Amino acid sequence: MRGRFLFVLIFFLACHAKPLGAQDRFDSGPYKGFRIAHPESTIVELEQPFRVRVVRGVVRDPSGSPLPGTAFEIRDDSSGKVWGAVTDKHGHFTISAVSHGTFSFKATRDGFQSVIGKITVSARASRKSRIRLILPLGV
Repeated sequence: MRGRFLFVLIFFLACHAKPLGAQDRFDSGPYKGFRIAHPESTIVELEQPFRVRVVRGVVRDPSGSPLPGTAFEIRDDSSGKVWGAVTDKHGHFTISAVSHGTFSFKATRDGFQSVIGKITVSARASRKSRIRLILPLGV
C-alpha cells in the first residue's frame, strides 16, 4: 500500500512540476518574455541606453559587491527573441553573438529590485564599453 502511494505521489509531481531551472516569464506588456523575480515589487527603468560593441558587463549591489547569480537578459523588441546569461562569482556576464541593433534589457535577482533599459550594440561603440549596473535592494 505504501509503495503504491509513493508511486502515485511521484507520478503526480512529475506531471505537474515545472522543469528544473524553469522560470516564470511575463506573458505580455513591456516586459514580455523576461523572467519574473519572486517577489518582484519594483522595477527600476534607466533612462540612458548603454552603447556597446559586445553585450558584457558587471552587476553589483549598492555596496559595490558583485552579485553572482543575477539573470541578465536582452530582448529583440521586433522579434520578441530573448537571450540571457547569469552573472559569475565576480558579477560578470557576457551574451555572445548578438547582432548590431537596439535591444531592451532586464537584470533580475531575487531580493533585489529589477533594472530595465535599452542597449545599443554598434561597431562604433568604444572597445572598452561595458554595461555596469547596480541593483537596489528589494522592497
